[in-house]
Amino acid sequence: MRELWLERRYARQRYQTERDRDVILAWQIQKINVMTQNRQRLPSLQDVLAHGKPTTAEAQKAVFYQISARFGVPIVRRPRGEQ
Repeated sequence: MRELWLERRYARQRYQTERDRDVILAWQIQKINVMTQNRQRLPSLQDVLAHGKPTTAEAQKAVFYQISARFGVPIVRRPRGEQ
């Protein structure tokens, strides 16, 4: 049973590390895009990274809509599976 809990903890740490890596990459790409197009500023990277409890889907969606509104980029909804 102890091994199962260790595996769960390691999987959670691995998930957090991969998520942070993905957020940092997306933040850097968006920063380059913003700086080359309109000289606006992004929120700091520390504010974007969620350390501690995992973010909910609703919180992620709220941030997505805030960024969309700030930069005037409309959100286009696509059916699942469409690329």
